[in-house]
Amino acid sequence: MTWLKKNPQAPRLRSGATRGNGARLVGGMMLLAGATLGLGGCKVSDVSREGPKPAPTAVQRVDPTFPSEAVVCTEQGGTLEIAGSGFSPLPINTLREDEGLALPKVTLVDGSGNKVEVPVSALDVAAGKMTVTLAANALPAGTYDVVVDNPNGQSGTLAGAVSVVPPPQVTAIEPATVPSGTATPVTLTGAYFRGTADGVLPTAFLTLVSTTNSYDLNGIALPSDTQLTGNTPDTLDVGRYDVTVRNPEGCQATLPDALEVIQVNQIDLAESVDPSFGWVEARTTIEILASNAEGKGLHHHRRRGDSAAARVLPEHGGCHLAVADERRHPLAQR
Repeated sequence: MTWLKKNPQAPRLRSGATRGNGARLVGGMMLLAGATLGLGGCKVSDVSREGPKPAPTAVQRVDPTFPSEAVVCTEQGGTLEIAGSGFSPLPINTLREDEGLALPKVTLVDGSGNKVEVPVSALDVAAGKMTVTLAANALPAGTYDVVVDNPNGQSGTLAGAVSVVPPPQVTAIEPATVPSGTATPVTLTGAYFRGTADGVLPTAFLTLVSTTNSYDLNGIALPSDTQLTGNTPDTLDVGRYDVTVRNPEGCQATLPDALEVIQVNQIDLAESVDPSFGWVEARTTIEILASNAEGKGLHHHRRRGDSAAARVLPEHGGCHLAVADERRHPLAQR
């Protein structure tokens, strides 16, 4: 349809009246519709390809608390802002009660032909920005082109602009038992651990089973997309913990009941040590009688002045200490 100014020399029409050529006078303007008219030979088509051509140039994520890179998780979705030029709406159903605007259409398309139209929730023509929302589970993981189609039929594409990624997976934590009161290095294994291009790393935290008490792992490092390392805090209560990894784009995974924190007691040694010597180039089992060796405990000791490692396990009011001198020297009695 085409709007033309009213010709003051033309025969006057009442508002809403029609002429033989189908022209109507509405609100002081002559609205011409349909076929070729005798005013300049204009032909009005339903869709015009005249007008601006959309040119998307950048995409960023605008969800609060998330990094701005255009990455969303398959299970979560997200809100994206598309910047560019030529984004042009088109009036529809003009002069009708249901009149409105036809907004540009945005479609995400991958190399295999997977695609989904994402609704436009906001359009700022002057600023050259559109906001769209990708729903959860709308697309499989992959890299997607952003295609913008204006209602006038013009189209523009920004290749490889959006990444859709799977959520992380957590399969193990090592060691699975750590002492309370001590920061302990741990390694988490799994899949799809990821950071951002500007260095934002995943987070990992421990939640005491059957509570909401959570503790972050400290010193996170990401050697690969299948391994994450960190240190347990020294404030963990005794108990069992769920282990959770959350990627920067927001998706997370939990390995339930995966870590046990145990109480470790200092063993007070009595004077009874048998035998009171060790053999060169041989392992020697020494029985030490301790006054408080009851309960569950696991202790690693390194004696001053040598490199011997001792592992102590309580047993029936005493304990057994297996000593291995790495330098193959006998151990002095202490």
